[in-house]
Formats: sequence, C-alpha cells, structure tokens
Amino acid sequence: VLQPLLTGSWMQYLARRFPIDDSPYTSESRHHLLTATALSPLWLASIIGLISGNPRQTYLNLILGWALPPIMFQIAFGGDILWRHRQLIAASIIPASIYLGFADSQAIHAGTWAINPKNTIGVEVIPNLPFEEALFFLLTNILLVFGVTLVQAKVSENRLPVAWRNAYFKFKTRLTGHQS
Repeated sequence: VLQPLLTGSWMQYLARRFPIDDSPYTSESRHHLLTATALSPLWLASIIGLISGNPRQTYLNLILGWALPPIMFQIAFGGDILWRHRQLIAASIIPASIYLGFADSQAIHAGTWAINPKNTIGVEVIPNLPFEEALFFLLTNILLVFGVTLVQAKVSENRLPVAWRNAYFKFKTRLTGHQS
C-alpha cells in the first residue's frame, strides 16, 4: 500500500517539473513490439527455472515470472509513450527504488522480516538487501510508473480496443467527474 503512494506521489511531484512534450506521436508499433518480445527469453527462463526447482533461484524466478508479462504488455501497448517520457520515468523509478531498498535493508537488519537465504542467489546489493528484494522494488516501481504514464497519456485512449472504450470513458467520467 505504501509503495504505490510513495512512488505515485513522487512521480506526480516530478511531472509538474518536467516540460510537457506536445509534439505528435509518430509511433512505429513494430519497434515497441520487438522491445517487448526481447524480454520473452528472460521470462521463459524464469518459468523454466521455477519448473526445474532450483531452490536458490526460487525468489528470483518468481519475481521475473510474474512481473515481466505485464511490463512486456505495457511496452507493447505504449513503448513510444514510455520512451517520450523516459526522463520522468527514470527520475521516478530510480530514487523510489533506492529509498525502498534502503528501508527494506534496515527492516531486514532489525528483524522485522527475514528472507530465507536458501531461496536467493546469495548476492546482497547492500548489506541485508538480497538482490531479489532490490529487483522486486525496481520491477514493481517500473510496473507502477509505466502504468501511470500510459493511463495519463491522452494518446493511450485511442489505442484501446474499440470494445473497451465505452467502459473506459464511463469509468474515467465517474472517476474525474468530467468527460474527456
């Protein structure tokens, strides 16, 4: 609950300080489909790793297995939108992920929770922060920031399948109180 509030608020704060690029989109959907597809081997390897049952890679493979498909979908849907806002995206993701990693490191050190080292690859990014935990915060922040960026981009509305548009606009009107 706190991570979306922290990262989302940070992103909205930064968005007001980044210049708005109103130039028309010249989307070449083939490029962002290729980028999304390029992540497929990593996702497939994580699924195979889960099936093969190497306990030292369990946590890593679980994280990659569930996080990569929605990230690939986001890139396929609006890779050009994400690229256009890459500075805001990076400025939103990197500090929030670092902060959450340090906070998690302190919580693990204090004994608030523990991560079974038998289920990790054994690499710590900083003391008391397994690589998998840092990756978790990075990927969840990517999911969050990519999602917010795509939802807030007006051009995304035109990319929705026609069958979904009425429901989307009805929801948006109810949420914001006005029609787009």
